[in-house]
Amino acid sequence: MSADTIIPLHEYDCMPLLTTIFLTILLKYDRVLDPEALRKSLIQLIDRDGWRKLGARLKQDAKGNLVYHVPATFDESNPAITFTHIHHDMAMADHPLARQIPSPTSGPGKERPAVVLDMAKIAPLTRRSDAPHTMAEFIARDLPQLELHVVTFRDGTTVGISFLHSLLDGMALGGLLSAWSLILHGRADEVPAVCGGGDDDALSRLRHLHNAKAEDDDDADNAKTPRPRRVQARALRHGPAGDAPVRAGPRLGVLPVPAGGGAGGAGAGLVCDADAGGDAAGAGGGGSGGRRSGQGEAYAHRPDKPIIVTNAFSMRKPLAGTLLPALPRDGGRPTVYLANCVTGLNVYTTIRSLTAATAQTAAAVRRSIVELGTLEQLAAMHALCLKDPRKLWKMRFAGLPTAHMAIFTNWTQALFHQVDLAPAAVAGEGCPEGQEGQVVPSFVGSHMNSRVWPLRDQFVIIGKDSQGDYWLSGTLRKGLWANIEQELDKERL
Repeated sequence: MSADTIIPLHEYDCMPLLTTIFLTILLKYDRVLDPEALRKSLIQLIDRDGWRKLGARLKQDAKGNLVYHVPATFDESNPAITFTHIHHDMAMADHPLARQIPSPTSGPGKERPAVVLDMAKIAPLTRRSDAPHTMAEFIARDLPQLELHVVTFRDGTTVGISFLHSLLDGMALGGLLSAWSLILHGRADEVPAVCGGGDDDALSRLRHLHNAKAEDDDDADNAKTPRPRRVQARALRHGPAGDAPVRAGPRLGVLPVPAGGGAGGAGAGLVCDADAGGDAAGAGGGGSGGRRSGQGEAYAHRPDKPIIVTNAFSMRKPLAGTLLPALPRDGGRPTVYLANCVTGLNVYTTIRSLTAATAQTAAAVRRSIVELGTLEQLAAMHALCLKDPRKLWKMRFAGLPTAHMAIFTNWTQALFHQVDLAPAAVAGEGCPEGQEGQVVPSFVGSHMNSRVWPLRDQFVIIGKDSQGDYWLSGTLRKGLWANIEQELDKERL
């Protein structure tokens, strides 16, 4: 019997923040899909060279370090994924949970921004009932890292994919889903090359690219930060410095982009500008999302309250050609980095500026990508702040201790709304078998949850649907979403 292949988790993937967060994405298709075709094609992808890490079991070695155990072969005793399928013999509109899923052609968000769904309320469509909720459960139950949960109806299908954030980030997930579609279409020869799935920890060398000797911790506060800001260690568990733990609630919203501008056009335009000009995960839309992110609601009586807008920025592009493979010059598919490759770029503002000058905030986010998202700047920042990501229970950055922090990330270029699963389509109500054309999601939702971190004031720009509208998900303090909905209702009157 062949032994497992053991792969140490990369330093970045071992960050406590990532090993304690579950990431779930839900794709809704208005066609009945064959669950077996979906399962087999995903396993076929995972069983390819470079991708097999996705079928690993998470374990701890004798020293307590996290490692992946990749089975020599994937079979019934060592499945590549955890797969579940549930069928409801009814239309989606008749199901109490499925009917809550909005569509791009209807609902309150068609003309104006709207809060449309609490993803937690449709959890049975995203994950199986006995799904793990902690890293310890994964280890104790010897479970595969990826979960595929398919729910079929007479006229449609929901596809839920879940995993520990330590396995993948948003852009890596986009690469996975795109490759899955290629396998399903019989185009395996077009699946891009991958890296990050072995024991070569490329990102661990990033901080060593910084030529200047990093100052000692005692001197770093004054030596490496611009006045009047100073370095602060922020405990991510409790969010902003000095805040007590509070209950938080997730929601999903839509930001329309009307063809002729008008309602929603200004804010949505900022997302479009950033999407076109930023990096693959550049959250230039953070400014537009921030306008209604709840900061104004929570601190309306304190307009000078300092705010740190953090862009969760993919480093793949600036690291290409050095630590990561170079980007193709012929327009071909870039190599997929199958791990986490994200850092934070900060913009400093106030409640007054955030609510009154959204365009300025968006411009500042884009400027931070240009100025701080270079290889040299990223190396310097990691040399100072990320000497050992595995022990990063507190994030170290420049800013005022009284500042409130909001985190945004943009997944638009992960192309989740373009995941074509047409070869898996079968006959269903109103959907004759053999109907030609793409079968892409009519809805994409995402949800992050953790039993360690509150995750409040964190937002994801999921992407752009077939109508050109942007979908966002985020988590705020309990009660703030209701206030935002009231404000949006007033605008519709």
